Amino acid sequence: MISRVPSPGPRTLRRTRPDVPQAIRERYLSLPALPARVSDLAAALTAGEPSNYDKAQAVNRHLSQYAYTLQAPVPPEGRDAVDHFLFDSRQGSCEAFASAMAVLLRAAGVPARLVTGYTSGTYNIFTGYYEVRNSDAHAWVEVYTPGAGWIEFEPTPGFPTPESVATASTGQWLVRDGLRWTGAALSRAGASAAALAAVMFARVPDSQALGWMLTALMLSLVLVRRRGVRPEDAVTQAYVRMLAVLRARGLERVSSSTPREFLATVPEPVRPHAQEVTEAFERVRYGGAPPSGDEGMRARDAVGRLRAAVGRSKGRVAR
Repeated sequence: MISRVPSPGPRTLRRTRPDVPQAIRERYLSLPALPARVSDLAAALTAGEPSNYDKAQAVNRHLSQYAYTLQAPVPPEGRDAVDHFLFDSRQGSCEAFASAMAVLLRAAGVPARLVTGYTSGTYNIFTGYYEVRNSDAHAWVEVYTPGAGWIEFEPTPGFPTPESVATASTGQWLVRDGLRWTGAALSRAGASAAALAAVMFARVPDSQALGWMLTALMLSLVLVRRRGVRPEDAVTQAYVRMLAVLRARGLERVSSSTPREFLATVPEPVRPHAQEVTEAFERVRYGGAPPSGDEGMRARDAVGRLRAAVGRSKGRVAR
């Protein structure tokens, strides 16, 4: 599949047509009865702004003064949640920020909607896959701009904006995500040097960021050697080694296949060994209980047997 995501710049968004389809107005401008000070704040924030884009940016700037937290106080019974967030608690989760932005924009006559989904997760530099967890659930806002459609806005402080993602080079976001993963690995290893993760969000040239990532990775490997490899990390490493052995003989796992789907393509002579590694990997990644202490060793042994079985076969193992 090939997809193209349009990313119009601010100049394009400010030049869009003023008309909004009636169906969009009816659905995405509707609001319940609002406290007067919420409507007044919406009018004050967007006064004089020439376009929907500029009004959304004005609301975004105002919300940047609020604090992001998952431990915000619950609004008192009967209180409007957005009003309580904007004027009393001034702190909340991503749902509170997104809800407040959508309500303020609708009150100002700008079609807006709250969107829920997931952020991109964490890039695993060993497997080459993004790991998306329940903790990556997120909420943001889309604003309707005539001529451009629904445009994403990130109202929650601390999360990357669509503009920063669109303007970052491929090397920058890969290195940034790799640094996040390496920083987490250092933290799990109990390293005081995990402060290196502070450079994860720095906007530095790709070459410098890559140097930081390699340095952090080397340090994490040294620490792992000193402290021993956790069972789940050992299983993951064994699975990556198994993929490398099979790839060298012509059998490569495509990114769209699950571990179990890939296992079904492994020829019978080596499949039992691949199955042992795959099942251990699935338990580590998707199981509820942590692996036992010797699971990593068994997975490594299975990779050794698989390598020997591949060596005994002639030519390529791929069908």
